[in-house]
This record gives sequence, structure tokens and C-alpha cells, in this order.
Amino acid sequence: MLELYEADLDVRRLQIALDLNRAMLAHFWDEKDGGFYLTANDGEALLTRSKEIHDGAIPSGNSVAMWNLLRLSRITGEVDLEARAARLQRAFSAGVGQAPAGHTQLLVALDFAIGPSYEVVIAGNSHAPDTKAMLRALNTRFLPNKVVLLRPTEQAAPPITRLATFTQYQTSLKNKATAYVCLKGTCKLPTTDINQMLSLLSAKQNTAKSP
Repeated sequence: MLELYEADLDVRRLQIALDLNRAMLAHFWDEKDGGFYLTANDGEALLTRSKEIHDGAIPSGNSVAMWNLLRLSRITGEVDLEARAARLQRAFSAGVGQAPAGHTQLLVALDFAIGPSYEVVIAGNSHAPDTKAMLRALNTRFLPNKVVLLRPTEQAAPPITRLATFTQYQTSLKNKATAYVCLKGTCKLPTTDINQMLSLLSAKQNTAKSP
């Protein structure tokens, strides 16, 4: 759902992703030690509830969940989700440290957490050529450590402002598609220039710290 949202920016996809994430936390999260069990708390009673973290040909559920928690946190501004991701990381850190090559998807999530990773909000008319051009510039470059949101300006109160409340204040400049490039919630000055937007995403950051 997150990949689909960033592909077509249909906010309904983001809502489904958030709903699934809430269900996952409610039924699979280990409140005591962190991380996710393989089985739900309302499922069949088992002798033990195991957790899986090894990434083989198929990534483990915990590794993908950590990456999703981080991305949802950056999209919505819900800091609790990033705190959960940090707890998940700590829960498995000893084993990952001994064999990092067996936990490659988790390391992808860790790289996103350490950063620099960006939140990019495009404020503009969703049907306008300049908005489409700005989004196309983001989609045609390899920029893995980012999340992208569209704040449609043709709507007075678009649904994205309910799911990501900080976007209600991010409006277009002079009715042009406007990019807000943010690093962990701190935004640079908005720009209507595509090259300037891409420059902000490629700038060296010296303040990135481990979570």
C-alpha cells in the first residue's frame, strides 16, 4: 500500500496502510521485548510464539515492518511509530551484529533510520502540468531514502491533511507547484524550482545520527 501510494498518491492507499499497521501492532507486537511475533494474539494457542528476523530470498516480517514503521512515521508525523522501530531494532541488535549479511532488509531500514532521509511534500494542483513534472522528477531518480506526499491545492481540506496534519500549512507559492523538502520534520524553504528541489535532496548532511 505504501508503494502504491507513492506511485499514484491516492490517499486511500495510505489510509489502508495505516489501518493494516494498527492491526499489526494490536495483534503481533511484543510489548515487553519489542518486535513482532509470527502469530497473532487472537489466533490458535501455541506452546511458543516465535519471532523471525533472518532475511533470505524473502525478507523477514520484522525487517519489512521496521521499514514500514519508519516510513509511516515520516509520512504522518506520528513519532510513536519511529519509537517502535527503534525498539524493534534493539530487540534484534545482538544477532544482527553477529551476522549482518543475513539481515539485509533490516539494514535497509536501519540506513533509512540513520539517514539522511527526507520527507517531500508537493503542494500543487494535482492535475496541473507543473505538479506532474515535479512528481516525475522525483520518480525518475534513485532516491530511496525519502517519502513523498501530495497536498492537492484544488481542495480546501484534502484528506492528506487529516492523515498528515502538518501538510495543512504547506501551500503553493503563487499558485505554482511547490516542494517542501524536510529532514526529520525540519523543512528547508519551499521552492517552485525542480532543480532546487533535487539539489536539496542531494545535499550533504552532517547532522545525521543513529536512532
